[in-house]
Amino acid sequence: MKGIEMTTVYNIAVAPNKSYVKYMYVLMESLFETNRDKKICFYILYNELDEKDCSRIEMFVKKNGAECRFIYIDKAVFANFPMEERFSVEAYFRLAVQDVIPTGVDKLLYLDCDMIVINDIEELYQENLEGKYFAACGFSPRCESGGDFNSGMLLFDMKRMREDITLDTYRILTQKMEKDFYLDQALLNEQFAKDGVKYVWKQKYNFTCPFYRKYKKQVQKELPDYSMEDIVIVHFAGPGIRPWQMRMGAKELKRLDQKNLLEVFAASGYLLDELYIGFLERWWKFAEKTPDYEQVLSDMQQKKNEIFTEVLMNVVCSKEYTMGHRLLRIPRKIKGLFR
Repeated sequence: MKGIEMTTVYNIAVAPNKSYVKYMYVLMESLFETNRDKKICFYILYNELDEKDCSRIEMFVKKNGAECRFIYIDKAVFANFPMEERFSVEAYFRLAVQDVIPTGVDKLLYLDCDMIVINDIEELYQENLEGKYFAACGFSPRCESGGDFNSGMLLFDMKRMREDITLDTYRILTQKMEKDFYLDQALLNEQFAKDGVKYVWKQKYNFTCPFYRKYKKQVQKELPDYSMEDIVIVHFAGPGIRPWQMRMGAKELKRLDQKNLLEVFAASGYLLDELYIGFLERWWKFAEKTPDYEQVLSDMQQKKNEIFTEVLMNVVCSKEYTMGHRLLRIPRKIKGLFR
């Protein structure tokens, strides 16, 4: 009698706060659509979610043939960890995985809620970690060498993590670090970047538009066969426009370009181009199928109006606009003299 073949369970961890649940749904939907053949189990690390939130999440997950486990984390355990205004305490929850994830889980893929999955995750999930604590993507052009890494995507060897790491590891490290360090990412880099990380390719597993723009020529030179089709995970990391703050198609982008307004947006910190708009559209296609789509759409419309207003006011307040306005007033004054 042949042995029973075990089905691989793809264990995915996320850590949403109450306001990010609606974006977590988009991440989940992207996984469901691009990995329909996978048995997925979500581990939801939370503090703010209430019973209604958990019930809605569970219903959505089960509807898509997956499972979820809710793990409450007391934010008080991070009371002495530094915080920044634009981040929530949930950013630190990934530091607790070895303490809270069940011992039966040997591998765990942590993903930030501002990501989408656009291809099969099997190759990443089955990555040989070669005795390292986890796989991550660095900031070098191809990110297959050492250096600092981004903490948005982390593929943990949970056995290895449980052997040597606890939350106290980071708590002690916090006391040794200089003030104003970059939250969980700085702690993880301080602890593991030297020799504890298996570096995997950023352009594939933690793709960001700003990074690709910066190193596009180098990537094309080193990897002439590289294609956007190779990307597995897209990360909409801030600052700048987040996908839920703007919905814009190619036609609207073209109109802005024709009116020479794209540079004006860029000067205000909102870089818009075909590369970003393409991924933006993919995010919204997934969002359309999530429980909070109408709310996300309504919030976006308000935020989009605010952004356009902000850009317009920046133009009006610019020296160039003021000078142009003054020049336009000269012929009007001259005309008035001859009336």
